[in-house]
Amino acid sequence: MTRKGTIEKGSRTALVTGAGSGIGRCMARRLAELGYRLILAGLDPAKLEAAAEELHEQYGLAVEVIPIDLARPEAAHELFERVQALGREVDVLVNNAGAFSFRDILQTPVERIERILCLHALTTTLTCRLFGAEMSRRGCGGHILNMASYSLWMPWPGLALYSASKSYLRGFSVAFAKEVREQNIRVTAVCPAVWPPTSTDCRPAGSASGCGWVCSSHRTVVPGEP
Repeated sequence: MTRKGTIEKGSRTALVTGAGSGIGRCMARRLAELGYRLILAGLDPAKLEAAAEELHEQYGLAVEVIPIDLARPEAAHELFERVQALGREVDVLVNNAGAFSFRDILQTPVERIERILCLHALTTTLTCRLFGAEMSRRGCGGHILNMASYSLWMPWPGLALYSASKSYLRGFSVAFAKEVREQNIRVTAVCPAVWPPTSTDCRPAGSASGCGWVCSSHRTVVPGEP
C-alpha cells in the first residue's frame, strides 16, 4: 500500500524554484520522497548542485539543475524554455524563490524594489501562466504551490515591500485556483511564519520528512478544493 501522494517512482516531474536551501530544499526533498523527478532552479549554482547530488544519492531519482536569476522580467520565459529544452513536462510547480526585505521604502534602493516585485509578482505570475497552460494542454491536471508569507497580515513599517508583494501572491493564488480548477489544476498558497534563512537541515524535532516548519504554517486554499 502506497502512502497518500506517492507516485510510481520517476513517473512525474516537479520543478522547485529557490531550491538550494531552506524551504525550497525541504520541498524538493519531500517531492523526492514521494517519487518525483526533480528540476531545481535558483540563483546559486553551488547550492543547487549540492542539493541535486544529495537528493540523487538518497532517492535514486533524476535531478537536474537550472541556475537562473529569477528577479528579471525575462526570467519566467527563460526558465520555461530551459525546462522545455530538457524535454521535461512539469506536473508540480513550486514557486518558492523569494527575497526578504526589512527596510523603510524611502531607504530601499529603487533597484531592490524592482527586483523584489519582479521576483515575487511578475516571475511567479508568468510561471503560473506558462506552466499552467502546458498542464491544461496535456489534460492531466497538475499542482502549483506559491510561497507567500505570514507577514502578508503584518503590514508594519519596514515590511511594506515584502508583505505587500506576498499579499499579492496569496490573492493571485486564490483567484487563479478558481480559474483553473476545471482543468484539474490545483493551486495553493502557503504562508509560513518563520524559517531559518540559512537552514539546510529541514528536519526540526518531530518531523520525519523534515517539513514540519512548512506544515505548521498557514495554508490558503479555495473553498471546495481538497
